[in-house]
Amino acid sequence: MIQDLIYSCTCGKTTARLHNVSPRTGNLARCHCKDCQAFATWLHQQGGADIMDENGGTELWQTLAWHVEFLTGKDENLKALRLSPKGLIRWYAGCCHAPFGNTMGSQSMTFVGLPLSGFDAKATDNMGGFSASMFAKTARAGSTPPDDFGFGKTIARILWRQLKGKLRAKTRATPYWQGNAPVSDPQVLTLPERQAVTPD
Repeated sequence: MIQDLIYSCTCGKTTARLHNVSPRTGNLARCHCKDCQAFATWLHQQGGADIMDENGGTELWQTLAWHVEFLTGKDENLKALRLSPKGLIRWYAGCCHAPFGNTMGSQSMTFVGLPLSGFDAKATDNMGGFSASMFAKTARAGSTPPDDFGFGKTIARILWRQLKGKLRAKTRATPYWQGNAPVSDPQVLTLPERQAVTPD
């Protein structure tokens, strides 16, 4: 079933609508990479909720950014962070330091991964099962994450959706960008700042 879903920060001041949510338009994935753990740790240190599971994994809905329509708080609250100068742009709501998507560093690749923490608990009913679990080797020390699966197929699906959209002239602008620049200038963590949030 295809359905529009609301995505919200923790305090409710920043919200978006995700259009056409179904297994045909996105993938459910679980990521244990050090960068996702570092971003989640940084948000938590700033006062945000802990979005990681017991293994240090972040559960994500991976789709194309043109499915995201901001409803409230974008101009006032949407902020951006990069863990390194060329890393992913990781978006969050400055009002309560809740995540609001991970995007590439260019508007030409409109992929976005949205942590499930922003969705209602029943949202996954529209998303199908998990199609990928990634980077188990860098999961939280002492944890027992699921084995890796589905990484290659998930990337292929993302690229196929991107290509299909362009072939159909659906090159809609990502709401995270305006012109040739992100709507919020990303803060880039210094090496000491990154070391403080990156797991060993």
